[in-house]
Amino acid sequence: MRNIERYVCSAVNNKGKIVDISIFHNEYSVMEYRRKNESKNNSVVVSDCSGIHNVFKEERDSGKTKRVIPQNKKWSIKVQCLETEKTYKTIRDCSKDLGISGYRIRRVLDTKEAVDGFHFIRVARQG
Repeated sequence: MRNIERYVCSAVNNKGKIVDISIFHNEYSVMEYRRKNESKNNSVVVSDCSGIHNVFKEERDSGKTKRVIPQNKKWSIKVQCLETEKTYKTIRDCSKDLGISGYRIRRVLDTKEAVDGFHFIRVARQG
């Protein structure tokens, strides 16, 4: 994995309030940001995040690239299919193996309802 330069810059006014937070990918942009905010009498804090991987995820939406912090998904529920008697570590593993949407599996978990003829129960984790 290649190492991408990332700089998180924040501008703080003389009252101690953060007025801006920005992310830049080269030193020149950081210098311009610093010069612009220091001319407004704001102090600038620059953090180098180059060594951190998987902090930001690029999503392409209508041709534009956005950088967002990925959300922590709650798919780590251990489930068991009653028909196949197979136990899965996560709902995502179960959905990939059986070809059923993870949302549909979660919706019928611990109920008597079936999804495409399969019933699922939650398995307690040890430890």
